[in-house]
Amino acid sequence: MKYKRHNNTCPGCETACASVKEAADMRGLTGRMFNCYCANGGIKGAVKIKCPGDSEGCSAAPGQVGAGEYGNPAISGTGSGSLTIPETVTQDAITYTVTSIGDYAFFCNSALDGKLILGNSVQAIGISAFSDCANLDNAWFLGDRPTSFGNSVFDNCKSGFTLYYPQDNLTWDGYTYDGADTINIEASIAPAIITVNLPNGTLGLEYEYSLTATGNEPIVWMLSGGSLPDGIDLESDGDLSGTPSVPGTFNFSVTATNASGNDTQALSVSHSVYTPSSHWSAW
Repeated sequence: MKYKRHNNTCPGCETACASVKEAADMRGLTGRMFNCYCANGGIKGAVKIKCPGDSEGCSAAPGQVGAGEYGNPAISGTGSGSLTIPETVTQDAITYTVTSIGDYAFFCNSALDGKLILGNSVQAIGISAFSDCANLDNAWFLGDRPTSFGNSVFDNCKSGFTLYYPQDNLTWDGYTYDGADTINIEASIAPAIITVNLPNGTLGLEYEYSLTATGNEPIVWMLSGGSLPDGIDLESDGDLSGTPSVPGTFNFSVTATNASGNDTQALSVSHSVYTPSSHWSAW
């Protein structure tokens, strides 16, 4: 088994790396394991457990992700910004279901900012997994509450940190956060598009209209069917704008998406040639 620790300057580094080794030993994984690195005040190495490719049943083994996977395109596509924990990751042509996030996995990761999105496959989150991520604003859980939820998971994150869970998901009933900090806990609401009709436009004249939807921000809009009129663009914030250049009626669909879900609406708009009004006077 590969097991290394580098530059142990982070207070949680020894504990985190040891927990990875212990978890691997408990599973009897004597093959490969991603190394555990600690540097620059935080755990930067991987803490994902994988079994050797020649072991029977390996593809069904649970995966555990940590800070090293943060820079892996299979998880985030970038080493900074918001982070989405995927339901599966692939390594050496073997696909693993991500079922847990280890103790101290993203501890002290200041590069992690914006929002954290966790899918329904995550069943366990370790102690202080995201603590001291000073720029992390919120966490969006898309499914059931993890059956094992460590303490201090979101301690010392950004002021006003909010945990969102799916509205009407009963597994979250009675949940209270266990940590030194107090965090906000709110039910998240998927978008419901309000806009059903669009005003018509005139060729050569500027057109602007904002699509609206209920639900938690941020909501991202996109064209999901048909074609927009020539000269008109749809921005991600829902603004339709531009100068129509071709007459006719245009049918298309738009989709509004946030971390809790999405909604799609069919729309239609007509653009016509400008016809000046005539004024007749009798002499």
